[in-house]
Amino acid sequence: MKKYNIYGYSFEELSQKTQQKVLDDMRYNSVDYGWWRFTYEDIAENILPKYGIILGDAEQDINFEFDSYNRIVCSLNIAEREIDIKKFLELCNIKLPHQALWEKYNLYDYIAYKITKREFEIEVHTSKLLPHLEKCFDNIYKILNEKLKEILDEIEAAIKEEYEWLTSDECTKENIIANDYIFTEDGRSLPAYAKEA
Repeated sequence: MKKYNIYGYSFEELSQKTQQKVLDDMRYNSVDYGWWRFTYEDIAENILPKYGIILGDAEQDINFEFDSYNRIVCSLNIAEREIDIKKFLELCNIKLPHQALWEKYNLYDYIAYKITKREFEIEVHTSKLLPHLEKCFDNIYKILNEKLKEILDEIEAAIKEEYEWLTSDECTKENIIANDYIFTEDGRSLPAYAKEA
């Protein structure tokens, strides 16, 4: 059996060209695991409460995927108990058709609602309404879903920002240095046991 001596180099000791090769090779290491969990928690704690939405389980209620153009597309699965619809409308500064009648007759109690994927699903209990109040629900579906689109855009931007940071040169370099990786001169990663004693 032949023995070979292999010299190990820290990231800073590599040439600039080889450093870039290492960054490109290791760029996606930080997004191999459930990196989105902390972002989901941040969304649940700092974004959705601004709209009166309090999640029970962020990891189950928020989802995203990359579409065919590699864009982040988010979806929500939020039950009625997690949304205070009156507070949602107030916080979003949404004025409904015939707002005074909404307040007078507390019409918020006449709708059932939830968010499924990228859509507000709404059911109006018209059988319990006085006929002249049915007009109050004109365009309610459109109004709520236009606002939901804005919220989804905000959530997608937060997820995109985190993903782009984790796959950036700066973050990748920080992880390499923090984990004290060593490399061959041409940028191949060496196992931890190859480090000097």
